[in-house]
Amino acid sequence: SHCPYRISPKTAIISNARGVAYGILMDLEAKALLPTRTAQERMTSMPAEARDLGLGSRGGRQRANTYRNARFRKAAIRNVKVAAFAKSNKKAKRLFTTGVVPTDLWGVEAYGLPPSHIRRLARMGYNALGLPRGGCHTTAIAIAYGESQHPYARYLASIMREWQGLWNAESERIHVDFGTPLVNIWRATYAELRWSGIRWRQVTGPVGAFIATLLDLGWNPKHPVACYSPQGQA
Repeated sequence: SHCPYRISPKTAIISNARGVAYGILMDLEAKALLPTRTAQERMTSMPAEARDLGLGSRGGRQRANTYRNARFRKAAIRNVKVAAFAKSNKKAKRLFTTGVVPTDLWGVEAYGLPPSHIRRLARMGYNALGLPRGGCHTTAIAIAYGESQHPYARYLASIMREWQGLWNAESERIHVDFGTPLVNIWRATYAELRWSGIRWRQVTGPVGAFIATLLDLGWNPKHPVACYSPQGQA
């Protein structure tokens, strides 16, 4: 039957279970909300990963890296241009903090970034300064851009703001105690990530990203309101 609505060709159905996505698609077709499609067209409408607001999504099934990696490559290409420009104009090095870093850190609140990625981004900042190889990236970035402009500092600020927003929203919606949905998600995610040797491969959302980041810093985030520092202080 004729579909009375205009559906964007970018529309995709993502679920952590393939069968669920297929069932939703068939139901939409049965109700004429989507035109009847061939088997191949249906598979196209249920990709392993889809893009939304510049971020990839796999429905919480696994970590979405396709668009994340593409964004890093875009930032790396931009950084090469910044480094070349900075050779003739020293002020151009600031384009690293205003152009390269924002490009790469877009949407990090959703899935976070492992330390290895941050180190690569810091190396790009060092290269943009045109300094000889072998120098200390952290010191060079602190002197040239300021301590607060180090990619890790900016990453931490972004991901902590995101978690604070989630926690505040939960607090407003319901009295936060040890039984709310967000706390239960935290507990399950913490148990999964704490001793995992592939921690960042298992991060599929903002709660996991925040917990993994705290674990990387040596903290023990047992509960949203009971996180212990490396010195054992809550």
